[in-house]
Amino acid sequence: MANITQYVAGGNIYPCRFITQSSAAPFTVNQADDTSTLIVGIAAEGTSVVPIDGYTNASSVYAATEGLAVPYWGEHDECLLEVAETCDAGALLSPDANGKGVVSSTAGAPIGARALEPATAAGQKIRVAVEFQRVVS
Repeated sequence: MANITQYVAGGNIYPCRFITQSSAAPFTVNQADDTSTLIVGIAAEGTSVVPIDGYTNASSVYAATEGLAVPYWGEHDECLLEVAETCDAGALLSPDANGKGVVSSTAGAPIGARALEPATAAGQKIRVAVEFQRVVS
């Protein structure tokens, strides 16, 4: 992961989800949703808090929480993306309401990735190529 731009989380971001640039603050990103128009990447696989036996922390499930740096994969990278539905290899993926990948079916929807392998179940993490394009139909 050789991303030069450093982004800060504008809120909680789960691992392996699409991220989008915030309109409220420069160099700030949020977890993408189905209304996002500018995908900037996919949050990395890890979490922002190191797990400690016998200790639970609500932040331990997030790739980043508000104000923290966001480790992410950008265009031309390959990484894991959590999907919300099944898909075929080669499918173009957009974010759903929770930042998970879904097959892009809406004209003009922002594309954030291309599936490199099929997904056989919702919630699965699949290998994708991060690609930014806009579907025009």
